[in-house]
Amino acid sequence: MKELTVEDIQRQIDKKKLSQEEIVDKVNNYLTNNEIQQAFPYAAYLAQSDNNSVSTLMTTGMIALMLNKQNDAKEYFTTVLNNDPANFDASYNLTLMDIGEEKYTEAFEKLTQLSKLYPENADLYNDLAVVTTDLDNPEQAYSFWEKALSINPNDSRTRNNALDYFLENNLLKEGTQLLSQNKISNDISEKTKIEIDHWQQIIDSRISEVN
Repeated sequence: MKELTVEDIQRQIDKKKLSQEEIVDKVNNYLTNNEIQQAFPYAAYLAQSDNNSVSTLMTTGMIALMLNKQNDAKEYFTTVLNNDPANFDASYNLTLMDIGEEKYTEAFEKLTQLSKLYPENADLYNDLAVVTTDLDNPEQAYSFWEKALSINPNDSRTRNNALDYFLENNLLKEGTQLLSQNKISNDISEKTKIEIDHWQQIIDSRISEVN
């Protein structure tokens, strides 16, 4: 069966067989029923007919991403940023795409810019740390993980990423130091204290094996 195109939809519009409102309804209904493939051409038509609508462009970009239409997704997210340079979602999705393509330098630059716009977002510093390890800079990665945990000391994901990396690379001193700083943070939960002690036991065990 021939795949429906934006041009096909435009011809239906021209022949008065389809209205703008009906297209919006089709997109919403298809998405509600998780029929992503069917939703895409209608969403693409809406994005093309109004490329100043950030919400429409973001929706279409996310649909393209789910369909693994990488180039289309990049185009939509980039257009969003042209209209709204501070848009977090568009920039972050482009960053994730860079990481998926192992373009770590480009991802690092995007994350750095985002962290300037959203300096209290701990997840960005965790992401910066992970990308920095791919760029073989453990010292800088440490500083980013340290920053992330200073913002959100109860973030298990950041702590786990950091300690997994330190143990894998035998950076036991760095792991102990990060845990010590994390433990004296304000407002840490009992769950976090237990997790910190657990990680420290693993590091101590590794140190014993080395010695």
